[in-house]
Amino acid sequence: MDEKLKNIIWLSISAMVMFTGYFTMAGTSETIIRAYNERTGDNVSSFLSFGILSVANAIGCFFVSPVVAMIGRKNTYFIGGLLQTAYIATYISPQPILLYIMSVIGGFGAAFIWVVTGITLGVNSTETTGHRNTCFFWIGLQSGNLFGNFYVFFAWGGADEISKSMQISTIAIAAGISLLGSFLTLMIKEIQSDEDEMKPMEKIKAAFKTGKDIRAQLIIPAAIFGGIEQGFVTNIYPTCVGASKSLGSDSPHFIGISSIIVGVGEVTGAFFQLSHRVQNLRAYLYLVAGGLFFLGNTLIFLFMPNDCTNSSAYENPLVDPTIGIILTCSFLFGITDSIFSMLPEAAIATMFSTGSETTGGMTVWNVNYGLAQTAMFYYTGYVTLYNQLLIQLSMMVLALLAFSKLDLRLLRFSKTPET
Repeated sequence: MDEKLKNIIWLSISAMVMFTGYFTMAGTSETIIRAYNERTGDNVSSFLSFGILSVANAIGCFFVSPVVAMIGRKNTYFIGGLLQTAYIATYISPQPILLYIMSVIGGFGAAFIWVVTGITLGVNSTETTGHRNTCFFWIGLQSGNLFGNFYVFFAWGGADEISKSMQISTIAIAAGISLLGSFLTLMIKEIQSDEDEMKPMEKIKAAFKTGKDIRAQLIIPAAIFGGIEQGFVTNIYPTCVGASKSLGSDSPHFIGISSIIVGVGEVTGAFFQLSHRVQNLRAYLYLVAGGLFFLGNTLIFLFMPNDCTNSSAYENPLVDPTIGIILTCSFLFGITDSIFSMLPEAAIATMFSTGSETTGGMTVWNVNYGLAQTAMFYYTGYVTLYNQLLIQLSMMVLALLAFSKLDLRLLRFSKTPET
């Protein structure tokens, strides 16, 4: 088997295992925190924690190049996994100061993981394999939504509230799985590129130069929307499901099955995008995803209580929900998230020919993505569900326009930077 394809496979497997732990924690974090606050009298917010993590992720992107230059891509990825695992483990006993400090550390870990992921995909891909390899990675990554959440669904079944023992066991398992995934990243072999001989400052300058490229700038609206949309799907939506008591007093355990179906939608979307025909229909596919995302937002507008983002919601929504409707929304959010995330990342891996350019493209993506998530997690504590839906749908329209323009440039594909 080709060495580059082996690397893509190991990248996908390690991401699947690592993010099995992360997705399990992310989907249950606010529900766990609310139960923890009730038991201890503390005033902790997982939304604030993820906001801190997101801004640390944005800042951490600027440190990736020198770290990679010193210790290599594989070791940087490994350290990122360890930092993410440490953040997950904090939810075993989420004391306010410790949790917020670890949010900064976890944010730097996220920057190491995601920027190096983009570089690894770029270095191990060609013009013809970039889209395929991104699909392989995304299938592995989002399969992580399936396994940990089976545990949540069965272990939390019948529970009116989350006990301390449930909290500890769930987070301990999630952290252990994430740690295993971190060690699996060491199976990825370094593929040398011309940029490996560059000095750290030269890499940083090259990355900033790429940031001025019109192609990288057209990624920005998609990155901003992607940060808001994925934060909603990964953190806010599961919290709304667990808080909606109209589903029953044991609604928290529906977080598990909802997240599983999100994962099924993610993997379905990734498999669909393996088709070579999709690469010539990117803007159309992004538009179709926009329509499906609008449908999902309309359904939860009708079937979810408006205040479910802020507290356990006992008020009735506009229409009484059923678990079938909740799972339909989960599938729609999963399949659209895979499209909204994969198409821009595949574009970055395909349209830049060198590691430094890919680093620049991923830095542009991660900085704007992280800052958008920071804003989203900040306003979540103050903005009701209906207003959040309006915000993300407005950003989706801007992302559709910018990505369509980018796709027209990619159809006239050129490796020469445009200014």
